[in-house]
Amino acid sequence: MAEKIYSTSLTETYGDDAEGLGAIRFEGARIYKWVMLNMPEGSSSVGRIVWYTVDPADQLTPSSLHVSGFHIDVLNEVIAGIVVPATVADTAYFWVQIGGISESSFALDGPPSDGDMLTSAYTISTFPRFEVMSDTSKQCAAIAIDASAKKVLLTCPF
Repeated sequence: MAEKIYSTSLTETYGDDAEGLGAIRFEGARIYKWVMLNMPEGSSSVGRIVWYTVDPADQLTPSSLHVSGFHIDVLNEVIAGIVVPATVADTAYFWVQIGGISESSFALDGPPSDGDMLTSAYTISTFPRFEVMSDTSKQCAAIAIDASAKKVLLTCPF
């Protein structure tokens, strides 16, 4: 199998869709997905959780590959992954980490123990963060690897 050559850096943002929305990238034991930020109310930064902006009638069309750094709808919560670039502005294209070991920029709520399944937590006054999964109807987005160091094994959908 030929190695894929990417024209974009994992740590930069771009003004155009250089890789094709939804492209998957494997780098060692980490997996990334090419997405666009849809967040008119602000920006996001490295280590933060982002969600897919999923409309129930929209089944994996290109618009569902847009992500937001703020909670969109508790009933349609699908965690996209963790932001890789330092800062991402609205409408920027970038890589989000969806698999492999990563570090959250926020403490893990719960508090979790190593090995606990994690989902997202959000309140109006806080940014998205991981918490111990107690509601089985929510998505398991990660597993705590080293909870005290905020290290997680991401299990976000492709």
